[in-house]
Amino acid sequence: MPSRRASVRGLPDPPPAPTAPEAVETVVAEATNAPKWATEPVERPRLRDARRYVDDARLPRTMRLSTALYEDLGRLVRELEDQGYRTDRTELVHALLHYELPVDAEGARKLVSRWRQLIAR
Repeated sequence: MPSRRASVRGLPDPPPAPTAPEAVETVVAEATNAPKWATEPVERPRLRDARRYVDDARLPRTMRLSTALYEDLGRLVRELEDQGYRTDRTELVHALLHYELPVDAEGARKLVSRWRQLIAR
């Protein structure tokens, strides 16, 4: 089934999912001004199989997002499109959640605690 990307935004279909996910992946931040914890390689188990997203329905979901974060996503999408790399906010959020979403409750708790400390400043 062709994606709606071509009809909605004139975007090509995304590349197919990998056939065999890695057991462990190395995550390295590409930003040059990223904090030290974000630039050091981190090895962690890949518990999410990307193949399960291929034919998954893309249903609208309601989620509140701060205006600043929404604008940041839009800025990133525009920068990428200016460089000839077509994407949208939804694809960017999917990628972020797939690669950065904690795999267990303890990891989620730590992440939310960091976020709460940040916004409490």
